[in-house]
Amino acid sequence: MLTPVFESERINFVQVSGSLIPEYLLMVNDTEHVGRFLGGSHEPYTAEKELAWVQKKREEGAPVYSMVEKTTGRFIGNIELMETSDTVRELGIAITASMQDRGFGTEAVSALTNYGFTRLGLDKIILRARPFNPRAIHVYEKCGFREYDRDEGHVYMRLVKGIPPVPQTDILGENRLGAYTRTRSASRGLILNDGKILLSHAVEEDLWMLPGGGQEAGETSEDCCVREIEEETGLLAEPLRHFLTINEYYEECRYITCYFVCRITGIGRTRLTEEEVRVRLRPEWLPFSAALEIFSRHADYAGTDEERRGLYLREYTALTEWERAAEKEE
Repeated sequence: MLTPVFESERINFVQVSGSLIPEYLLMVNDTEHVGRFLGGSHEPYTAEKELAWVQKKREEGAPVYSMVEKTTGRFIGNIELMETSDTVRELGIAITASMQDRGFGTEAVSALTNYGFTRLGLDKIILRARPFNPRAIHVYEKCGFREYDRDEGHVYMRLVKGIPPVPQTDILGENRLGAYTRTRSASRGLILNDGKILLSHAVEEDLWMLPGGGQEAGETSEDCCVREIEEETGLLAEPLRHFLTINEYYEECRYITCYFVCRITGIGRTRLTEEEVRVRLRPEWLPFSAALEIFSRHADYAGTDEERRGLYLREYTALTEWERAAEKEE
């Protein structure tokens, strides 16, 4: 019987152990469900290598733990806080295939980050996720991690002690499938001035939205927000606060939109796409109440204009969440 170092609602976190090596090998040599996300060597792991790893980690007293389901004793996976400095560690986690999609990832990451801040005295926890692993990124976001950089191989995220996680809201489309296989990320800016809000208006279709758009490869969500605002409005903006993330699920896709409170810092250059030129996209300032009224009519388009219905529901959700947060701060 392995003694827990700490625990969460459903998980015992125990020291890595030679008795679990068969479970470790089954997990890390599963290239389809686990191995391709780990990186490093593509050679099969052996019992000798795993035993050497276990002995090394135990000798170092490293905060690496095997996770065991409380009720059944079944092996879930391994989770670790790898040392980068005295107060900063890098989180790594692997869950065996048979225990995936059961909420253990969110529970484990939340428990370990809390352990790191309260028991190990950490100030910041960082991690690297694969861009082609949107489910893992979603778990990290739910646990409060925020993206701060990305490249072709990784999405870099961090969680800082004392900074509350960004609220998240889900919108479930009626045509959503059981699981999403594609992810698209975007950013939008909330820019206020003297009781008015800056919107992008597609005049030909009389379609309104907050300025913003899709995230490009290598961009952070903040970079995307700055670029999109300038391209659509010709204004230079500075994101001040990431106040909301909305996840929309339609068909097989998850659409992630990060909303930032921004301020105008100068004049840039408008760069519209051909489609935006066709619909005569232009920036317009509206009273906040008028914008809220436009987006509140999202249900009017159900069954006739699904794209507008979904867009207006998303923007209405963002504005009402901002309003609610602002009232709390007063």
